[in-house]
Amino acid sequence: MLKKLINWFKPAPPEKQPNPKPAARKGMSETTATELSAKEVSFTGRFQLPDVMPGTVPEGKEMAMDAAPLNQFVQSPFYTLSEFEAPTFLGYAALTIIAQDPLIRAGVETLADEMVRKWIKLHSTSEDEEAKIKISELDAVLKKFKTATRFRDAMSTTGCFGGCLLYMDFGDDTNTAAGRAEVSKPISLDSKKIKKGSFKGFVLVEPVNCYPAAGWNSVNPLALDYFKPQTWYITGVGEVHGSRLLRFVQNEVSLLIRPTYNFFGIPMAQLALDFVEKFTTVRTAAADIVDKYSVSVLATDMSQVLQSEPGNTAGAKSLMDRVKTFVAMRHNRRVMVTDKETEEYMQVNTPLSGVEEIVTKTFELVAAVFRIPVVKLLGISPSGFNATGESDTRNLYDYVNSQQEKIFRDKLETVIKVIQLSEFGDIDESIGFEFEPLMETDPEQDAAIQKSEQETDCAYIASSVLSPEEVRAKLAKNPKSGYNDIDVDDLPVVTEEEL
Repeated sequence: MLKKLINWFKPAPPEKQPNPKPAARKGMSETTATELSAKEVSFTGRFQLPDVMPGTVPEGKEMAMDAAPLNQFVQSPFYTLSEFEAPTFLGYAALTIIAQDPLIRAGVETLADEMVRKWIKLHSTSEDEEAKIKISELDAVLKKFKTATRFRDAMSTTGCFGGCLLYMDFGDDTNTAAGRAEVSKPISLDSKKIKKGSFKGFVLVEPVNCYPAAGWNSVNPLALDYFKPQTWYITGVGEVHGSRLLRFVQNEVSLLIRPTYNFFGIPMAQLALDFVEKFTTVRTAAADIVDKYSVSVLATDMSQVLQSEPGNTAGAKSLMDRVKTFVAMRHNRRVMVTDKETEEYMQVNTPLSGVEEIVTKTFELVAAVFRIPVVKLLGISPSGFNATGESDTRNLYDYVNSQQEKIFRDKLETVIKVIQLSEFGDIDESIGFEFEPLMETDPEQDAAIQKSEQETDCAYIASSVLSPEEVRAKLAKNPKSGYNDIDVDDLPVVTEEEL
């Protein structure tokens, strides 16, 4: 097994393959191979199944590749444009190395951190005291299982590798045959299936340790499970049903190449790789220019070297001794003595105008791929970069919120229901959540907002649109009002003198 792991992590360099007549390959049925051969379709083999950790796929098992959709597309340019250099999945071994790049890591980690920085706020449509108690207990349980941390880790893994699975542990011992048999069965959001106290937490499964099991629908595009595996192979465990797994994907791919990406998405690390490489090239070139910025030139008599006979190195040695003397004496506190008749000293400087702008613009493209402002990505505001103001920050937070809704919401809804069944024995449909706003206001802005709302409320009371009791209830619900702890029903007594 160790030898297999070493060979997997250090694969042989890819060789340029010819375009032979299609033959049966891993995951392709004999029927499909025969049909492709009959049509004499050129297939380059560029799009291949992912290479996962040895031992993930059981012996004799392969990914299901139904022939029906393939037959529909054999006439398409996808299979005939062999010269088209389309990007493809880099593989988990390569992505593991790429993920160590500091710029790629910064882009991936910044988004993951921002998506859980303020996290969620639970709420209920019911106003009774029991609902408030249940929300408080549920919030404590979510913190106990470190839900935000687990989702953040899943998002970071997704950015580096294109996706991952978050296993919901219900206490089944997967080291035993009985436990492995149980996790292969579906689990429903029902109190008969999820017993009280059964939920134990989350386990992150990196994509290199999982592989879709046979049986996913590749025939009926109108079905909800079309190209969505219902069961996964997990390294050392075997089959695990998809209802026990939360699948994280940021950049979904077309169904034609979804098997190539192990049924996950395009990693942000892969999308940003070309831009980071270009920036590294520019940064290195700029450093070389600075290193060679100033060149000293000593114009001297070269006749002894140019006219010396073969084997006579006395002239060359004499010149080198002169250069060494020049270098040794070159200092602000020393004096350089030159021959007035035959030597001349000059300084040649390379112009640096435009170098800073090129480096800056190249890095801004890296930040643009991650859709993160430069200041947020670096953590500082370097000299020469365009200043990013409130509008850039707001754009970032809008993007983060869209990713929260796209990637997190449905999974969090499932988690909250699972934890309710495990903690309370039933699901309260009135309980929901919202993502906390990321944009924060300073005390001066809060004071200005409060003053504006106060004037508006007074105008509503004066025009009999609202009653003082309604405004009092509003203040009690606003955590920034300064009066959120008052008893709404305990109204102050107003005397005639005060009126």
